[in-house]
Amino acid sequence: METSSSKPVAFTGPNRRRSPRYTVDLAIEIEWGSAKMPGRIRDLSLNGMHVELSDALWVGAQFSAKVLLEPPIAVDCTVRRAQPGAMGLIFTPANEEARARVESFISLLASP
Repeated sequence: METSSSKPVAFTGPNRRRSPRYTVDLAIEIEWGSAKMPGRIRDLSLNGMHVELSDALWVGAQFSAKVLLEPPIAVDCTVRRAQPGAMGLIFTPANEEARARVESFISLLASP
């Protein structure tokens, strides 16, 4: 696991996010039908992430994914913003264990 910063990401314009995002560099595997698409998570919060990948999906697309930590964390995602090569997602951990692991990981990122 690599993180490039433990400080919240600065954005310009109005911020409608419910929780701060943190700069990270994590692998993600998106499950789209029978296809598995690799990508990189560039920032992460308790309920959202920015993912870079070669073929971004469209706004409203829903899919399952695995954040490739050890062990992987299963999440259900919806695309909120899309641009060539990247997309902004909201996500829900697939179960309570996954939720606890996401919360624990975010706590590590938020600590000084």
